[in-house]
Amino acid sequence: MPVSVVSRFTTQSPVYIFDLDGTILTANSFPLWVRYLLRGGPVRSPVVRARIAVVTAVALAKRKCGFSNHAMFKARLQSLWTNVGCDSEAADLVAQLENLVRPELRPLLERVADATLDAVLATAAADAYALPLGRKLGFRHIVASSIGRDNSGERKKEAVLDLLAGLGWRDRELVLFTDHRDDEPLMRICGTVEWFGTAERPVRI
Repeated sequence: MPVSVVSRFTTQSPVYIFDLDGTILTANSFPLWVRYLLRGGPVRSPVVRARIAVVTAVALAKRKCGFSNHAMFKARLQSLWTNVGCDSEAADLVAQLENLVRPELRPLLERVADATLDAVLATAAADAYALPLGRKLGFRHIVASSIGRDNSGERKKEAVLDLLAGLGWRDRELVLFTDHRDDEPLMRICGTVEWFGTAERPVRI
């Protein structure tokens, strides 16, 4: 008699969707990434490190003076990261960010890492460091901002829906962990929202 193999995940089990900054992490990762680049990033060459620091400082000055917005500033840093060949996992930055993981979420993240629940890391953070950090935390499915595509608001919702559709998870219950009002489009499609924000949670319509 053939043995029937049944997945531990059923069509009724929820998919957990996690925001990063202010939710999994107790702080905003972006300023830490900027400081990391101001110190030269993950490369060893002193010449390249100096170039990274100078370009970052100029881009930061333009941002502070109002010549660029946050999305433009982030895209400039992502282009810099790619153009200088920063293909390192940036282990020192990842370790720094990992120390900021919210203690009350660690048991749930352990379940993500050992694959006893299905989860997605959905963040507006730059994929340059969000991808290695997400993998270090045990996420197998990650959507983050890439060059030219800021993964926030409606775009973040659509990216999550596209991923869920590709995985065959589109019809499952969704549980969202977030702290930010920008995730309101995601909130509207999630059955449960665990709110970590300091501001009052938006009302889902």
